Amino acid sequence: ALLRGETSVMTALNGGEITTPKLDEVLKEKKKLDMGLLDLAGLLS
Repeated sequence: ALLRGETSVMTALNGGEITTPKLDEVLKEKKKLDMGLLDLAGLLS
């Protein structure tokens, strides 16, 4: 899922279509994903 997100960001960058709000959304999603992974790691430890 993360790779797909990064790929779409790269595609947007290459196409010159990226906008700040779109980037903010990506970063927000990544932060949520990171927090989820931390929660998961906490549950497993």
